[in-house]
Amino acid sequence: MVNGAQIHLKNVETNDAREAVSSGEATYKFDNLLAGRYQITAEASGFKTHVQSDMILRANIAATVNIALEVGTTQQKVEVTAEAVLLDTQTANNSVVMDSHLLAALPKATEIR
Repeated sequence: MVNGAQIHLKNVETNDAREAVSSGEATYKFDNLLAGRYQITAEASGFKTHVQSDMILRANIAATVNIALEVGTTQQKVEVTAEAVLLDTQTANNSVVMDSHLLAALPKATEIR
């Protein structure tokens, strides 16, 4: 990542869009994101546009996405498409989102006497 890069984050399920600019340390941050599937785009003058799709963010996770911009023009684009679950590398948090179908499929508890 480079200083001053424009970062665009989009939840592809809800179309919620966020924007940020990378800092002097070439970092960026988005807070209060919903769990879901995301696409991130990074653009900077003198570099190819970077697009990464199908990133899955789980609930209550602090995820890190390192973006390596390649020298080129903004008309050139690098697209990364792969379904990947973002890992919480900042904390020891571990959580699971369960829907009603998954809960209904769990085995019923039995009493042992």
